[in-house]
Amino acid sequence: MQTLILVIPNKKYSNIIDIEWQNISELKKYDEIECHFVIYPYDREITADEIEIHPFEEYVEDILGHHKSVYEPINENLNKRFGLFLVLIAAILVAIFRPEDFLSIEVIVSIIGAYVAGKELWGDIEKYLIQFTKKSKFRYLENYYSYQLEGNTTLTQYSAFAKKQRYDKLALLPQKMEFIAQSNSKTIRLCFEGAAFTQKEENMHLFSLHLKEKWREKFEEEGYLLGVKISLNRKKMGIWSNKEYFQSLHSNEQGCLNEKSEWKKDATFFRQTFSVGKWKFFWKSGEIEKLQILKRS
Repeated sequence: MQTLILVIPNKKYSNIIDIEWQNISELKKYDEIECHFVIYPYDREITADEIEIHPFEEYVEDILGHHKSVYEPINENLNKRFGLFLVLIAAILVAIFRPEDFLSIEVIVSIIGAYVAGKELWGDIEKYLIQFTKKSKFRYLENYYSYQLEGNTTLTQYSAFAKKQRYDKLALLPQKMEFIAQSNSKTIRLCFEGAAFTQKEENMHLFSLHLKEKWREKFEEEGYLLGVKISLNRKKMGIWSNKEYFQSLHSNEQGCLNEKSEWKKDATFFRQTFSVGKWKFFWKSGEIEKLQILKRS
């Protein structure tokens, strides 16, 4: 596998670090490509507020501020589906055991109550499944993403055109994304459809890290962690096969953490998983020496 992510300090603006896709032809053969990033500065005076992830942090701010954005919140509706499932069960039981009362007010109220209870109950069921399976190989996981692209609207077309002028290269928007801000770190999760990579170019702008100017020197001197996860996914008969690669820039070193949380220089952590919906099976994992998926220019 060739290098997929390139980290480039901007030559014109010293407080900006650009993150780019490389070797895009490697990605086109997959049904879905996920890339997750976490940035954590080591200097204790630098908090997450001193770093901004553009443009995705701006998109989330627009959504939370109820402004127009190219992204919209994802509504899973699993709780509503579970509520409807309980309604169906209740209706079947009434039809079998009390068919004469099927359209009575009492039964209708009971069925509505089953729907409301089902919606509330589903949240507790999900929490239980997540906690119960978190240490097993077969796990129930929360959704990685909160926002999805609205579609090929006029707004997204103008946005793509403007991005090319701004970054002097193509910038493809992911189909789904998530942004998480904590006190000392920020995380961005992006999910692309493989079919979206139709361009001939081999590199493309992903996003930029913007630092407050007063902290730029300390950020470089004290170092930081830029952790990356790349998941290359194929779907067959409703089952996703996922090849996951983890690598980080740790100050001036490149490497990964192994399963014992030990730092391994010049290595990549690999994991093969399979998933259906929110269920994920962790099959095998290990370290790959001298595999470089992430590089600093």
